[in-house]
Amino acid sequence: MKVTVRGLAGVLTIALCSVCFYTTVFVWPCFLFVLLKYTLGEGAVARLYGDFHKIADAVVRLYLVLIAAAIELIIGTSVAYTLVDAAGQGHLRQHYTTAEGLPALGKLLTAPSAPGKSKLIVMNHHTRVDWLYLFVFLARCPGLAPCLRVVLKEELRRIPYMGWAMEFFRFLFLSRKWEVDEAYLRRMVRYFTHHGEAVAIFIFPEGTDLSPSNIAKSNAFAAQQQLPQFRHVLNPRTTGTVALKSLLGAAQVEEVIDLTVGYTYAGPGERPDEPSLLSGRHARKAHLLAQVFRFDTAPAGCSTSVSVVPYEDGAFATWLHGRFAAKELLLSRFTQRSPVGFDDADVRAVFGEAVGVATFDDDVEDRRRPQQSRCQRFAEQVGGLHVFAVACVTWLGPLVYLTWYFTWLKLVLFVAWTLVHLPLTRRRGSLQNFLLHEVQDDETLVARAQRLMAGEPQPAGKQA
Repeated sequence: MKVTVRGLAGVLTIALCSVCFYTTVFVWPCFLFVLLKYTLGEGAVARLYGDFHKIADAVVRLYLVLIAAAIELIIGTSVAYTLVDAAGQGHLRQHYTTAEGLPALGKLLTAPSAPGKSKLIVMNHHTRVDWLYLFVFLARCPGLAPCLRVVLKEELRRIPYMGWAMEFFRFLFLSRKWEVDEAYLRRMVRYFTHHGEAVAIFIFPEGTDLSPSNIAKSNAFAAQQQLPQFRHVLNPRTTGTVALKSLLGAAQVEEVIDLTVGYTYAGPGERPDEPSLLSGRHARKAHLLAQVFRFDTAPAGCSTSVSVVPYEDGAFATWLHGRFAAKELLLSRFTQRSPVGFDDADVRAVFGEAVGVATFDDDVEDRRRPQQSRCQRFAEQVGGLHVFAVACVTWLGPLVYLTWYFTWLKLVLFVAWTLVHLPLTRRRGSLQNFLLHEVQDDETLVARAQRLMAGEPQPAGKQA
C-alpha cells in the first residue's frame, strides 16, 4: 500500500498524541478515582463523579480538535457544511449565523438545555471512517462536543489507548446482539440519568456502512418487507434508535439532530476508508447537511427549531424511514453534482422551497479571504486561537516530553500501564464496566481486608 508523508504524519499525530497524553496525563485522575472507589466504596467518591466527568468531557472537546486538525491541516481534507431551517431564511439568519452572516454549525448543534437532558444525533453511515469525519464537524460545536456519546461497534473498544480513552469518555459500544445491547444501553442511560449528565447520543440507524454487499443485503430485506430500495443509503434499522429514544425518556430527550454526510472522492468509486488516510486517496472534501427537530414532548423553549418530530415509537420509526428516503433523494442529486456538494436548489427540491439554506465551504472561503490561511480559519472555527493553542499544548506537550526526555523508566511505565489495562478489561468484560460498576460495601478492598483479618470467608462470586 502506498503511504504519503502527509498521510503518515496525520495518522501518527492522532495515534502518538493519544497514547502519550493517555499514559502521562489522563490515566492518573482515572486511576486515582478507580482506586478510591474500589478501596473505600461509592460513598467516598460520590462527590468526585462530577469532577471526573468534567475532566473527561473537557478531554473529549480537545480530542475532537486534535482529530479535526490532523485530518484538515495535515492530511488535507477540506470541509463544507450546510444548515437547513424549516422556518425559512430569516429565522436561519437570526439564530444560526455569525456577525459576518456565515453559517455557524455550533449555533445549530448545541448542548441539551439543562443537566439530565439529552439529544439524539442520527446520520447516514457512508464509510467505516464516518465517525472520524463526524469529529471534524463537531469540533466546531463547543457546546455539543463535551456532551457527545458515540454509539460504536464493540471491536473499537479493544483498540489500545484510543479505545480505552473512548471507554472513559462514556461512549457506547454495541455487540449487535439486541438482548445484550438493550441491557447495556439501559445501564448506561441509567448511569447518565443518575449523575445528571447532559448527553447527546450519536447513532448510525443503518447499523453498518454503505458497502456493495451491505446495499445488496439491505435491498433484499427491503424487498421482503415491501420497503423502498436505495443506492445511496440503507434502510434504517429502527429498533435500536427507537429503543434508545424511549430509554432516554419523554421528559429528558429534547431534539433529534439529523445529519447527512457526503464526500468528494479522490477518484471515481473511491470511498474513504482507513488505508485512504495513509495513501493520499482520502476524501478531498467532507460535506455535512444538518437539520434539527424538537420532540413533540419537549417544551418549545428548549430549542430554537420549529420542526417537530413525534415521540411515540411507531410514529418516530415512520419518521426515521422518511428521513432516510429524503437522504436517498438528496444524495442521488449530490452524487450527480459532486464535487459541488449540497446545492441550495437540490436541498430545496427535497425539503421544500420555503426552507432556509446556508452553506460554509472551505474552498469558497479561500477565494473570499485569500489573506487568511487554513490554519487561521480552523482556529477561528473551533472556538478561537486560545482553544487551538490549548489543544496544541494538551496533545503535543506529552508527546514532546516523552520523546525529548526519553528514559527506560518511562518505557517500563508505558508497558506497565498496558499490562494493567488488559487484565482489568478481561476481568470485568471491558474497562468501562470496571469503571462504571457500582461497588457494594462488601466489595471494597477495606471490607475484604477486614474480613481477611477476622478470618471470615470472602463472599462467593464477588470480584474486586
